[in-house]
Amino acid sequence: SEEVNNRPQINNVEQEPTVEKSISDQNNLVLVVEDNPVNRMVISGMLKKLAVDFCMAEDGSQAMVLYKQHKNHLACILMDVQLPDANGLDLVEEIRADGDKVPVLVISAFTFGNDEARALEVGANAYLRKPYHFDEFKNALDDLGVSPENKK
Repeated sequence: SEEVNNRPQINNVEQEPTVEKSISDQNNLVLVVEDNPVNRMVISGMLKKLAVDFCMAEDGSQAMVLYKQHKNHLACILMDVQLPDANGLDLVEEIRADGDKVPVLVISAFTFGNDEARALEVGANAYLRKPYHFDEFKNALDDLGVSPENKK
């Protein structure tokens, strides 16, 4: 509980109209960053099954645009590592450098080398290897506190 007290309180975000407050308290949106259309289809199917709202980015630059747009509403980020224009782990590092504690689940087929270790090093909360089953996906999201039960 000590950690919670050390978190910077960001209450003075100017660009957020006060009317939005009730919405921004509900962090229900999952940002999915995945360049492969088949994987995007599979993930969106799983998220629909879990009744979780999400938005999709196909590459790193799109991911950062959506991230900045929705950062106050994100429940978590699902981050692929190999993106056409970026390494997902670099994006995680960038998001963390900004002081954002949003839960990040890195999803990657690359089990070689130190991908997993680096993912956790740059600040990812969890790492899921492709291919994975629905249950593994659901459990990973549950662990990050993302589930429809959290919806108000």
